Amino acid sequence: MFVITSVLSFLIGVLCVKFGMDNSKQSKYNEEMLQELRDIKELLEQRREK
Repeated sequence: MFVITSVLSFLIGVLCVKFGMDNSKQSKYNEEMLQELRDIKELLEQRREK
């Protein structure tokens, strides 16, 4: 019984770490996309001024 509980706890821990890493990668990707959109907006505003 102890072995089964230990294995399940280990697997749950691994899944939590994996989902945390995936979430971190997604957050970084979202931040990069937002920065690209800001750059595009700035370029469009500069073109309107000319």
